[in-house]
Amino acid sequence: LLLPQRAFLFGFAAFATVLVLVAQHEHTKRRLIPVAVAIIVGLMPLAHPHTFVTLAVFLMALAARDIYRQRTWRNEWLVAGVIAAVIALPQLIWQLAANHNGSGGHLALGWMVNPGQTLISFWGQNYGLMGIWFVGLSVALIIHRSWRRYLIWFAPFMALFILANLYSLQPFNYDNLKLITYTYLMASLFAGVAITHLVRSRPFSLLPVALILLIVAAPGMLAVTREFQLHDQFASQDDVTLADWVRSETLPNDVFITTDMPNQPIATLAGRPIILGYRGWLYNFNIDYTKRSQDVADALAGRAITPSDSPYHASYLAVGTYEASEWQVNRAAIATRFSLVYSNASWSVYRLN
Repeated sequence: LLLPQRAFLFGFAAFATVLVLVAQHEHTKRRLIPVAVAIIVGLMPLAHPHTFVTLAVFLMALAARDIYRQRTWRNEWLVAGVIAAVIALPQLIWQLAANHNGSGGHLALGWMVNPGQTLISFWGQNYGLMGIWFVGLSVALIIHRSWRRYLIWFAPFMALFILANLYSLQPFNYDNLKLITYTYLMASLFAGVAITHLVRSRPFSLLPVALILLIVAAPGMLAVTREFQLHDQFASQDDVTLADWVRSETLPNDVFITTDMPNQPIATLAGRPIILGYRGWLYNFNIDYTKRSQDVADALAGRAITPSDSPYHASYLAVGTYEASEWQVNRAAIATRFSLVYSNASWSVYRLN
């Protein structure tokens, strides 16, 4: 997760910082710590929304715990929650107003369950031993009286785990993995606590320690094994040769009309500007890209306007052999309207004027 999810690097660091601060406050009760936590949480929506949701839920859980314990609404974590909400609110309004469809959240029962697959088989396949650990740990923290004080460190994350299996916060369901990862992390920390307790106990028993290690290590081992069997390619040889041609035959400021592939070689390898970036990265910011999407669709239909009329001053149209099905390509109209200046097995480039 740390390699492909760039923003998660920042989110994870902020999450770890908040955990350390909260743990310090549990021991020292320093009054400035909740304020520091509130500022970090409040600044997170535009930095990493999933971490913001996770930390906001954790903050609400801390406030609810203290309200229950103290039998009063006056507590530090509730004040921290209000401060965080005030800082976060303008960011949230800006995000939710993006393109008039909010964050793209929707019901997603079973998270990434495949058509025809039962929820039981999906959960068993994806969570396996860790799923059992989630349930067992939750039960143990509830029924064991001396352990209930630690429930605050797992219950909010288990609630997020359940939410992530019922509702997708964004258009792409797989993004909920960022919420689920935090549940894995906290469950693994509790596994470390359990192992530490068992190792310190007398007489020492190796079997339960080995069992817990197997539970928390098996998912990672299976995931790494699966990665070695995958062969994902960022750029093909055709992509590379296209980028070589673009760099040698066009100017650095020449603008291209292309579809919104995240690994678009003209942008990523050749470094040329394109009129529409990957919508999966744009939708949760207040950028109205609908006009640009329509202009790309018009160009693929052979209706693109000339560079002198274009607000983007685009000079070229690049069409892939296998564009996504949502993009309708009229190759005959394109060939009639524009001049073909480059092609290989995967790409065709046309001069718009």
